[in-house]
Amino acid sequence: MIGPRNGGRAGFSLLEILVAVSMLAIAVTALARLASLGKQHLEAATEQAIATRLATNQMARLAAGIDPPTPQEAQPLAEDPTWECQIETMAVALPNGVSLPPLVELRVNVRPAAENGAGMVGLEKPWFTLSRWIALTPDATSNATSSGSSSRQSRGRFGQQTTSASQSFSAEAALRTAVP
Repeated sequence: MIGPRNGGRAGFSLLEILVAVSMLAIAVTALARLASLGKQHLEAATEQAIATRLATNQMARLAAGIDPPTPQEAQPLAEDPTWECQIETMAVALPNGVSLPPLVELRVNVRPAAENGAGMVGLEKPWFTLSRWIALTPDATSNATSSGSSSRQSRGRFGQQTTSASQSFSAEAALRTAVP
């Protein structure tokens, strides 16, 4: 600030005003960028929360036997058609000598459905994946072994029950038929 001169006037010089305005512009730009970044993180967190809910719900339906645990290509979800779901199953190989029921890895993949005609062409959203190992029940194992179909085609019921070694089914035989 310049002191009183000729007639007692006080004020700021043009240079001081330019420096102050420049500092203010830099601060506003930084705050705007921070707000934009916060909005992006909020949208990503919301998308992840929705994906977690949808994948968990679909996994629960599969584990409860409401939907068949068969592989499926990407399809819109009945619960929320703006999202698509893909199901994968893979037999889990057990080490020799382990007497457990046959295990299947069940993967539920969800992502927002591609927008029809809108958005960026060629770019797809990534899949959110929920994976779970599920033991085949003895009934599902005998159905899969007797029918000769693999776990990828079997419509047997999956359960989370554990079985004792005294039950009459072979985990190795069931895995041999379950591997595609």
